[in-house]
Amino acid sequence: MPRNYTRERLEYLWKIIAVDCEIPISTEEGRRNEVADSDLNNHDIIRIDRNFETIDNEVYNLVERPPILFCPFQADILANNPIDPSSYGSQKEQERAMEFRNYNPPADPLEIELGQWDPMSCGTVVCRYVKAWACGLPRPGLGEWWSIKGPGHARGISIPHPLLLGPGWNRSYPSGMDHWSTQKLMEFPRESSPGVYPHVVAPLVQNFNARDNTMLYSELSTIVATMRNRANQPKVDPNNVEAQEALFTESEEKIHELKREFPMEQRFPVLLLSFVGPQHGRLFYACMDRRRLVIRQSRLYSFEDNATAPLDLFARMFLSRPLHEDARTSSTSPG
Repeated sequence: MPRNYTRERLEYLWKIIAVDCEIPISTEEGRRNEVADSDLNNHDIIRIDRNFETIDNEVYNLVERPPILFCPFQADILANNPIDPSSYGSQKEQERAMEFRNYNPPADPLEIELGQWDPMSCGTVVCRYVKAWACGLPRPGLGEWWSIKGPGHARGISIPHPLLLGPGWNRSYPSGMDHWSTQKLMEFPRESSPGVYPHVVAPLVQNFNARDNTMLYSELSTIVATMRNRANQPKVDPNNVEAQEALFTESEEKIHELKREFPMEQRFPVLLLSFVGPQHGRLFYACMDRRRLVIRQSRLYSFEDNATAPLDLFARMFLSRPLHEDARTSSTSPG
């Protein structure tokens, strides 16, 4: 098997972050679960604040260093094809389908704990609604299959997909209350050849509040887990479910002897949609850049009120297209 130094680097990062837990995690009130930029820099992890509302131009994305290897779904297509809930029947059923839970927790802290208003619960509600806004609710102008299958350029990842062989998708650390969980991951089939692109879109919900200009350990751990598991993903026929299921009964040693799906990949791009408390979200784009892991991070966005929640922005990110560095001299996406 050819040596891949990026894969080896990701193994190192996973070890220091998730196995040996060498990066300090804040337990300070108001900063719980945060990791400091200085501690990230000690391991060549570079966090950069970035405006994700300006990454619509794939040519510009490709010339950044390192490149941004995603391009959001076109804003005008969503705008020109609004959701129409009339197919749900009665007015009451339509309102139920479109209902968005604004952040309005009870005043009693005990009732908050008992009433599903913790960051994890709120994040799960918002994450599901964003995915429905993207491709779960009917947009007649995009065809009757849109709300069933979504866009043709992406597909969901679920068991027994070999990416899920690796750990890190659902964790609690350092205590059982410090929990986070990835939701439905997305990948991108190649258009003109078998296989998929290495890119992954990963929605994440977690039981923490967050602040601008700093990231959470849960976000860092999930990014590294996604990249490391993609780097180690064994090659298997995507149409052979039995062969995929068989991998989940094999030993880790045996799996590491198999051919990799991406033996020469150097970036392993990940787009993370992170949902945090009280009822907020933000975006991360991460890729490898030789020894460095470079992470671009958006500002926090509020989903506390349906009237101002950035549903279109997050839906467009969820529906992003992959870009490839070979395309940087042209204006076309891969394929």
